[in-house]
Amino acid sequence: MQKGKANNVYDYLILTEKKTEYDAFVTALGGETGTFNGHTFIQAHSQGHLLELDEPENMVMPALKEKYHVWDLKNLPWDLNDFNWHKVVKKDNKTGKPAAYAVNLLKNIKKASQQARAIVIATDTDETTGEGELLAWEIINYIGWRGPVYREYHDDESSEAIRRAMADLHDVSDPQKDGWFVKGTVRQRWDFGSMPLTRAATLLVRDAGYYTRSINEGRLKSVMLSAIFQRLNAIKNYVKRPYYEVRFQDQHKHVFARKIDKNNDELIKKVHHENEAMAKEEQHQYQSPVGITIDGQKTVYQAPHTFTDLTKIDAILSHKGYTSKMIQDTYQLLYQNYHYLSYPRSDDKTVTEAQFAELVQNSKKIASLVGVDLQLLTHLAPRKGLVEQSATHGANRPGSVVPNSLDDLRKPFNTKKQQDCAIDIYTLVAKAALAILGEDYEYQHITAHLTDYPEFQCSFNQPGQPPLTKVSGL
Repeated sequence: MQKGKANNVYDYLILTEKKTEYDAFVTALGGETGTFNGHTFIQAHSQGHLLELDEPENMVMPALKEKYHVWDLKNLPWDLNDFNWHKVVKKDNKTGKPAAYAVNLLKNIKKASQQARAIVIATDTDETTGEGELLAWEIINYIGWRGPVYREYHDDESSEAIRRAMADLHDVSDPQKDGWFVKGTVRQRWDFGSMPLTRAATLLVRDAGYYTRSINEGRLKSVMLSAIFQRLNAIKNYVKRPYYEVRFQDQHKHVFARKIDKNNDELIKKVHHENEAMAKEEQHQYQSPVGITIDGQKTVYQAPHTFTDLTKIDAILSHKGYTSKMIQDTYQLLYQNYHYLSYPRSDDKTVTEAQFAELVQNSKKIASLVGVDLQLLTHLAPRKGLVEQSATHGANRPGSVVPNSLDDLRKPFNTKKQQDCAIDIYTLVAKAALAILGEDYEYQHITAHLTDYPEFQCSFNQPGQPPLTKVSGL
């Protein structure tokens, strides 16, 4: 490829997934246009998916349009071989017309591509889902691009990671050999293929005499609903079978019991008595108090795996009356417009070294903000299992910008409830992230048995205590 820019033609159009990612690349590479590693570039960004699959009836032959348009059980299931998988510009939910923001972004990207010799996909590195790859190729195909396509694989959105990735581009010009695109396409078509479940569920419920809107089903939701249904049935049909069992308990409430293999019917019959009288009869075989023999004792250190996510945040804060939508929208705004928080919908459970270093750098200010004792933040080295070389977005954590006070979090919102929600989200995420800078939880794990009745065993933990030298009897 010819290096340098001539007649306003750049070597690369760098296509990012969203504005925040675009901003990170602009910072890392020194501008919206410029030169990096001997190649000129221009940058453009999407805003999530700008295209979507057309309506089912618009993706089949004319003779099949009625079948796929009308909701009728006789038309189910669908034959996925009938579809041409045509995509259209994402629609506005209210008007049903192409969304203005999507139209404008596609125009901007196409215009920028006309000034480039190659496109570099710089969307999210979604290895598990291929979503970022699919999103990029949808745009590339829509604008009619026929030139080379490259891929950079950034570990995170730090400038160092972006520059390292841009110096090591991979040719993915054939989308069918781009594994992440294939994965994303299969996942999207699988989701589409589950749409008949919504039609079937809705029709069956209405036929049963219930008025309802569409009952949304899908790849994941249907499995979840099936599991819930089976569990509810099991609970409904459960028959209690009480039993009595002899156990020992010491003064510290540690319970010594016999280990029972659920498949050992003979032992179960011997240990689980049908009535209290039978258990008392067995109890007479034992004497008390008895001594305890320590079988093993070791010091265990447990690192704080405390990163949170949107699901946990929702569960923890729901009792305050915040809806899931309010929590998501509030978090998104604090991330997207102010960089107070990291990317909200992250599946990552770890952070990269650069993200960890940023957290350490800001830790004192964040801790003072949310009321965490600075003396607890003593573990400033990366922990294995919490800090990895690569992470798509990194676990949920405070963003690169630390507000001067919690009141700064109120300013973007109009109502007191939204303002309180913003403060609660930030405080929760911040404390969860800061906890990984605390020391490991130390405890003694002890296993023991009754000296005279060794089949009665117990294991328990004692936090932060030195090895036991003496254990009193029962």
